[in-house]
Amino acid sequence: MEMKNVVYTIGGCAYCDAVKRLLGDHEIAFEERRIEAQADMLRLKEQYGWRTFPMVILNGEFIGGYDQTRALADKGKLEAVLRRRTGGARHG
Repeated sequence: MEMKNVVYTIGGCAYCDAVKRLLGDHEIAFEERRIEAQADMLRLKEQYGWRTFPMVILNGEFIGGYDQTRALADKGKLEAVLRRRTGGARHG
C-alpha cells in the first residue's frame, strides 16, 4: 500500500526541515521523498502546479508547502485533512 502522506524535499531547504518537524510534532507519519534530479523537480512542479519545496501531500491530497501546512495546523485542521476521504482536490 502506498503511503498517502508524502513530503517532497530538496537538500538545504529550511522549510523542508520545518514541515517535517511540524508533522512530527503532530505525530503524523509520512514518507519523505528527497528530490535531487532537476528533471524530477520540474515534473513535480508541473504535476502539482507548485513552484517551491517542500511539497506536502496529506491523505493523498496536495496541501502546498510549509506555510499552507502550518496554517492548517494553526487552525487545528490537520487531523481533519487526514480523516477526510480523498477526492484529489487541491487545498488552498
